Amino acid sequence: MRYLHLFFRLYSWVVKAVADIHIPYKMRIFLFRTLGKHLFGMTESDFGLINVPLSSFKTLNEFFTRQVDLKKRPIHFNELISPCEGKVIEYGLVKEGDRLIQAKGISYSLNRLVLSDKVSSNFKEGSFCNIYLSPRNYHRFHSPCSGTIDYVQHICGACYPVNEAGQTIPGLYTLNERYIVSIVNPQFRICLAIIGATAVRGIKLFKKEGDTLIKGEMLGMFQMGSSIIVLSSKKVFTAPNVPLGEVKVLGPILK
Repeated sequence: MRYLHLFFRLYSWVVKAVADIHIPYKMRIFLFRTLGKHLFGMTESDFGLINVPLSSFKTLNEFFTRQVDLKKRPIHFNELISPCEGKVIEYGLVKEGDRLIQAKGISYSLNRLVLSDKVSSNFKEGSFCNIYLSPRNYHRFHSPCSGTIDYVQHICGACYPVNEAGQTIPGLYTLNERYIVSIVNPQFRICLAIIGATAVRGIKLFKKEGDTLIKGEMLGMFQMGSSIIVLSSKKVFTAPNVPLGEVKVLGPILK
């Protein structure tokens, strides 16, 4: 595992260097459309959401971290919405006060994920939902509810992939770099475990502890794909409330 960690860290350094290379103006539209369609699986609908010309992105990293026209993604009326665009790959109840499911029955520790007894104690009787962001997805994330941030912690870690292959690594989310963001409102408490991954790796958080949030407000962004684990103090992420499959940022995460 140690050598695997070193391999992915070296690979990430190389990808980051390539992603920061300045791209000549005349090559940008062709390059971003070609990579977007054929390497990352983007559709015309994905390109249609971008709110600036492709030629305005100077580097591959700027293209990855692009903003989109959120007027085309109205905020859903549900009290709890999806914080990101991606695919729900797992959800359920917190078992035995500490166990979450990673994928395919592999479990891991809630306390090791957040590394705070104070935070984890709020979710021992709650539920979780795991959303995977692929390279084709919009890489910014938003507040899933209105409330106040009462805890923020950056945890340094590895940069293993979080795709299907990476899901076989035991305790994957407890190993990778991540931010833990706890949000409280009068009805419930939400915690986001914002997980970094292989390649460019960066996570940028735009908010801090004590900030008041409006549902749908931008919280931060990833560089390359990753995952967000949404923890709820209530048992809301249960069948048939949560559909497996694609979710849209600002859209419903519960039926």
